[in-house]
Amino acid sequence: MIAMTGFKDLTIEDLTKRGELHDLSKYSEPEIEGYIWLTWWHRCRTYNIEFTYPEGIKSQVEKACEHHLHSNLHHPESHNNSNDMG
Repeated sequence: MIAMTGFKDLTIEDLTKRGELHDLSKYSEPEIEGYIWLTWWHRCRTYNIEFTYPEGIKSQVEKACEHHLHSNLHHPESHNNSNDMG
């Protein structure tokens, strides 16, 4: 985070606040349930545990990820031009 200080006039306070808010959208609708399933998928993959999403859940995970990417300024997908990140 400190390495980003001064980028587009961002202060350490700006970056700290962004860090605090970074993943809050994952803890509320419409992302929370999809991210719970995604967390289980990652955990099982890490420990070589077989895991298959129940029917209809994979699309819910994909929608949660899309929402997150397009709703959070730390992702280039949330900007019309990735040069506008900041």
